[in-house]
Amino acid sequence: MLELTAAATSISMIIGHELFQQQFIKRLQGVSEAIVFNMDSNGSTLLYPFVAPWRAFRYEDEYRSEELDNELDVDLYADQARRAINELRKDE
Repeated sequence: MLELTAAATSISMIIGHELFQQQFIKRLQGVSEAIVFNMDSNGSTLLYPFVAPWRAFRYEDEYRSEELDNELDVDLYADQARRAINELRKDE
């Protein structure tokens, strides 16, 4: 899963542009199972494999590991993200 976060409003405007998203997905589909853009004030959006609203749950404590000094457990998060995408897919 590839998750991009806009570091500033200007970057958010670029990655929020439909043409940029189309080109980005075109180049990376098949490389990543999912692509999520985290926009500053507009929340997050799953863009690939389909478009859907996305909640950035990676900040929740259950995805943090004491063994990793309370950092994100990437494998655990990726597994949960895969499950969430499959649930969204069922709702399509």
